[in-house]
Amino acid sequence: MTLTGDWSYVEAALVLVLGLCWWLTRRLAKAGLLTLLVVIFVLFYQHFFDLLTPFGGRFREHVYFLPLWLVVAVLAFRVAAASTAKLITTTLVLNVGALFFVASPVLQVAHYQLKVGPERGPAIAAINRPVPELKPGGQKPDIYYLVFDRYARADVLQQIYGFDNSEFLTALGDRGFGVIERSAANYQRTSHSLAASLNMTYLDAIGESLGERSDDWVLIYRLLEDYKVWRALKGVGYRFIHFGTWWKPTAANRFADENVNWKAIPTFDRFFWAATAPGRLALMAGLSWFDYRSHQCERLKHKFARLEEVAAAPGPPGPKFVFAHVLLPHPPFIFDAEGRCLSRAEAEARSRQQNYIGQLTLTNRLLLAAIDKILAADENAVIVVQADEGPWPASIAGDEQSIGMDTTPAEWAAMTPAETKEKVAILNAIRLPGAEAELYPVLTPVNTFRIIFNRYFGSDFALLPDESYLYLDNKHLYDFVPVTEVVR
Repeated sequence: MTLTGDWSYVEAALVLVLGLCWWLTRRLAKAGLLTLLVVIFVLFYQHFFDLLTPFGGRFREHVYFLPLWLVVAVLAFRVAAASTAKLITTTLVLNVGALFFVASPVLQVAHYQLKVGPERGPAIAAINRPVPELKPGGQKPDIYYLVFDRYARADVLQQIYGFDNSEFLTALGDRGFGVIERSAANYQRTSHSLAASLNMTYLDAIGESLGERSDDWVLIYRLLEDYKVWRALKGVGYRFIHFGTWWKPTAANRFADENVNWKAIPTFDRFFWAATAPGRLALMAGLSWFDYRSHQCERLKHKFARLEEVAAAPGPPGPKFVFAHVLLPHPPFIFDAEGRCLSRAEAEARSRQQNYIGQLTLTNRLLLAAIDKILAADENAVIVVQADEGPWPASIAGDEQSIGMDTTPAEWAAMTPAETKEKVAILNAIRLPGAEAELYPVLTPVNTFRIIFNRYFGSDFALLPDESYLYLDNKHLYDFVPVTEVVR
């Protein structure tokens, strides 16, 4: 569902509330004021709750604050409904404010469409075109690209989280994987990192086209859907299967032959049930339909089960390319090491280290089981197990218990060397039957499919320098600072 689709029922609800208020008061101005109060008390609950953060006390707990909020809402509604004032001035002021509130984003969108829109096409094409032409003959192995979000490299796990991951890495080696011991992401965030690996190139051309100060996320999100790798493989007969997440840029791919997801959460829905009064009330009442932590727990179990099914099922004839973006060990912390779904209270009672390592330990077990299913069906399968980024450093981690609640915008260049390494050093293990010698200790994701295409499809791609960069901040998405030596 698009964001436009998310808002359609909200608009319908507002019209209904406005109509009901007019029916009760028979005064359009008062009906508008009452509707505004409904919007404030429904949609801005979390904002007012967060204002109490510096003060602490009982009202920093939803169980105390929500009843108070509802009482205040009822009183405000009753006072406004009983008012005999003509409200002409009040309505005028509110209408002007609403007009400004609406006009500001509309003007921003118009500016983007007029200024940035025409530049997007060439900038995108500079990254995802031309599509590589692979030779159709020879071996066509099934290819699995399994991306595990925020899975840290072994040395980071040991140094920062006190966890020895050698047992898992040994198990991968026993299954024919080469573990890239000093691998690092090419960029620090999922969007940039996947855009680079899936298009087999660095993103400098975007900055050259749009400027380093660009804050255009739309462009890079499009590169996560229309990218070189699937187009090249489709050209030689591959079936494209996409395993999505709740995150909209990878929730589904309209070019895929098959999309696998379960209860993908529309953007506005996620906000509504996590940050509004009705959402909080539903969660406190134990209504599981609105518990998106529980949904995420079930979604991930479903994803691994479907991955095993796709591997084992005969399916249509011909080879398959499977791309799976898996939000593990990525927060929210919803699993313990045994796979039990944790309530928010249980997760908050544990340390960040316990939560992360518990979720990572479960990831290891589920991943090995899935790999065994893949290899049982096709012992010649090419499998890439790779993180797109490392975990956020604790100093900027933000809310790690809610769905879709990343931290506030970070000043990436201000991270310490240790924090930079934590954010960029990643798990990277690749199974290339018959081509293990082509792997090397500092291989980065941007070269992954260059090696695969060279080995199995007779291509002759030169390997790019294995480098890592930080984009500066959300206002400078394509202004890159090199950090290669820091993260190795």
